[in-house]
Amino acid sequence: MKRFNKKAMLDDLFDFLFTITTAFFLLIFLGAILNGGVNESNKQAITRVAEFRQTESAVNNLRIQIYQQDNFFTIEEIDDQVAGSKVLAGRVITSCPDYITKTECNGDAVSIYTNIPGFSCDWYDDNGECYTSPSIT
Repeated sequence: MKRFNKKAMLDDLFDFLFTITTAFFLLIFLGAILNGGVNESNKQAITRVAEFRQTESAVNNLRIQIYQQDNFFTIEEIDDQVAGSKVLAGRVITSCPDYITKTECNGDAVSIYTNIPGFSCDWYDDNGECYTSPSIT
C-alpha cells in the first residue's frame, strides 16, 4: 500500500476544492444566461399573442359590422381599420359602435377619429348606442 505525504494530500484537496468551486460558478453563469434567454423569449411571445388577439378582435368587429349593416370594405379599408384599432379596458375599439358608454363615445376615448377630419363619435340616448357622425366644423 502506497502512502501519500501531507503535501500531496493538501495539493489534491485544493485541486478538488478548485474544481468544485469552478463548476459551481460555471453552472451559475450558464443558468443566468439560459434564464435570460428564456425570459426574453417569453416577453416576445406575450407581445405577439397580444398583438394577434388585438388583430383578431378587430377583424371580428369588422365582420359583425359587415353582417349587420351589409357594408363591404375594400382590403385597404380593412387593413386601415385593423391597424388603427385600439384597446380600451380589454375591448378592441375599431369604430364608434364599439364604445359601450356615453362618456367613452362622446369623448372618443381612444381617439379613433383624431387623424380623420370630418368625423366624430356621437351617443344617441334613444337606443343607447354610439354612432359615427360627420363633424360640423
